[in-house]
Amino acid sequence: MDTYFADPCAAWQRGTNEHHNARNRHYLPIRTDFRTTTEEELQEIITGINNQPRKYLGWATPAEIYQQHTQLHDHSVALQT
Repeated sequence: MDTYFADPCAAWQRGTNEHHNARNRHYLPIRTDFRTTTEEELQEIITGINNQPRKYLGWATPAEIYQQHTQLHDHSVALQT
């Protein structure tokens, strides 16, 4: 596995990270006062972010990938005697 390290203060070296920051800022502008943000509002934001298709996921959503992953790794089994 290749590992990449970005230099401090070099946002252009972290394209995906910066893209996600911009996506989050769409919902939560820089000066958002989280003291007035309700749990319901945060859950709506999380749902919106997790249900947006991503090119790097083959246009699947993070929620779909999570669902597939958890179904593949379902370790619940019936006990046999």
